[in-house]
Amino acid sequence: VYIANQGDLAGAQALYRQTLATVPNDYLALANLGALIEARRPGEAQSLYRKALALRSDYEPALTDLGRLLDRSGHGAEAIGLLQRAVRADGHSAHAWSALGIALARQGRIADAVTALSRGLALDPGDAETAGNLGLALYKEGNYNGCIGYLDRGLRAAPGNLDLRATLGLALARENRLDEAVPLLRQVA
Repeated sequence: VYIANQGDLAGAQALYRQTLATVPNDYLALANLGALIEARRPGEAQSLYRKALALRSDYEPALTDLGRLLDRSGHGAEAIGLLQRAVRADGHSAHAWSALGIALARQGRIADAVTALSRGLALDPGDAETAGNLGLALYKEGNYNGCIGYLDRGLRAAPGNLDLRATLGLALARENRLDEAVPLLRQVA
């Protein structure tokens, strides 16, 4: 992990592959290698996560990462099941709660998404991405006033996110704060 954190992803991958050649049942190496290659080789990452979970079924990082990967690839029901297992395995993982909330929102389970995202944000109050996702879920729930602060936090962290910008503008408009809403909405028009 240290090598990857230093920016040497190829070196970290090589080290994990070398470890797995020697100790093929190292669930940590399997899960960490999956995380390193997920963006470029999601199919192989999925296989690595599943192997790690076959060795240790309650390993929260592999449950969360596999759940996120499946959610993004349109397998929402399986993703939610894995992410629910992740939060049962480690109820203090803000990352797992946030991923669960995003998956629930994608499946239209907005009230459940708000609950999960709120839990994730309570565990990591500085997570602006989770704040933005909570704002989006609150907007979908019809809580326009309640979503504004969360959307604003998310947008400050990701100023190029047009979905956050548009939703914040719409929420402000619904709250008759047109002087703030119009400039945001013009930026996305």
